[in-house]
Amino acid sequence: MIDYMNENYSDKYIFKYGTPGNYVDAINAIEDREWPTKYDDLFPYGDAGDSFWTGYFSSRPNAKSYVRHGSRQLHASDQLRSQALLDVEITDEEVEKHLKASKHLSEEMGVYQHHDAIAGTAKQPVADDYARRLADGLKSSAESISDILAKNLKGFKLEDDGLFEICDRNNGTFVDCPINNYNLSKPTYVVI
Repeated sequence: MIDYMNENYSDKYIFKYGTPGNYVDAINAIEDREWPTKYDDLFPYGDAGDSFWTGYFSSRPNAKSYVRHGSRQLHASDQLRSQALLDVEITDEEVEKHLKASKHLSEEMGVYQHHDAIAGTAKQPVADDYARRLADGLKSSAESISDILAKNLKGFKLEDDGLFEICDRNNGTFVDCPINNYNLSKPTYVVI
């Protein structure tokens, strides 16, 4: 765009990429002014009288953990989906489902990384909505992952070619995970 503008309008204007330093230099050239030097800290930020924004690095730690969890699942599931999409036997419907799940989780991760969401400065109903949206994205991604795993493991002739479920528990027992709902008297398969 800069090249185009310079080629067509350089008789009136000069277009170039600018930095904040270029801007300050241009202002100094016009106004010859003295700029103050700030020595104290910029934090905590205050937007009015006694109204300071503090604690956003440590507020809502569960939300910060949740977005890291979502990021892990997004990257892992996209690797599985990429591999699945290379399968010559994949149907158009399966491709569409996997791409839709990837897009859904990507979009919800993008929303959750908004400065009010990840910083924890949003009001509670908004924070609840961010979490609900990410949960929806994680659910659709998990369904896609389940389909891929089931298809990839068909060659192993498992007794049950049913759905796989994701267990997100790090410090729990098997009763915290979906496996608690299954009949454990027959073989149970775990994919890590």
